[in-house]
Formats: sequence, structure tokens, C-alpha cells
Amino acid sequence: QAFWPFHKALFDAQPKENHDGLWITEAKVIEIAKASAPQINLVKLKEDLTNQKALPQVKTDNDLVGKYGIQQTPTIMINGEILKDPFDVNKMKSVLEKHLGVTK
Repeated sequence: QAFWPFHKALFDAQPKENHDGLWITEAKVIEIAKASAPQINLVKLKEDLTNQKALPQVKTDNDLVGKYGIQQTPTIMINGEILKDPFDVNKMKSVLEKHLGVTK
């Protein structure tokens, strides 16, 4: 229940310029969690941040970004084919059908 409100609040908090710069600190994450999802266990969140519990998953994601040349979030990739517009549902459908061998 807390994930999507927290996730959206993190994205909304990104600065419009230099959003790749260091803007998200442990204090900022805690602040956003308090405001967007008060049901989050803040003690556990702070402990996980301090212990860098998610670091292996972040490394995996970073490795995939490098391997596939990901340029934006979100990115949709189907069998190695990156969709230029991840919000183009018709294109996504046609690529899926192509890879599934669906004929009309």
C-alpha cells in the first residue's frame, strides 16, 4: 500500500534540472516517506538505508542500464528491442505480437 504513493512522491520530488545530480539523500527519502506514506516503518527504512540493503539490486539495475544502453525511465524492452516511446500502447502491442508470432 505504501509503495506506489512513495514511488510517485520520489519521482515528483526530482528537480526539473540536473535531476541526475545528487539530490536524493537519506534525509530526503525519510522526509518523502513521512509525507507520502505515513504507514512506512521509518525506523526500518532508515536502518535499510544505512545498511544499504538494496545495494545488490541497485548494482544489478545499473549493470543492466549499461549493458542495454538504457536512456530513460521507464524503458520497455521486448526480446532485446527497446521501444522508443514506452507509452505507445499500439506499438507495444505490435512488437509483442511480432515476437509472439501473432498474425492477423
